[in-house]
Amino acid sequence: MKKWMIVLCATCCMYLNAQEVTVNGVVYTVKKDAILKDGKAVTETLSVEEQQNIRITLEKVEAEADIA
Repeated sequence: MKKWMIVLCATCCMYLNAQEVTVNGVVYTVKKDAILKDGKAVTETLSVEEQQNIRITLEKVEAEADIA
């Protein structure tokens, strides 16, 4: 039972560290260096420009949240 509680807590922590951002109508989740779409890593399939656009949009959203 203790192992299941640890797994549950670890899973919750991973979701809390992720940030969601919507770019061109698509919802991406950014976890550290990884960009996910529908729970699947898509970082390698995105162009450098798309990755930068997602990260810049995320920074803007976070900045707006800090102001509010």
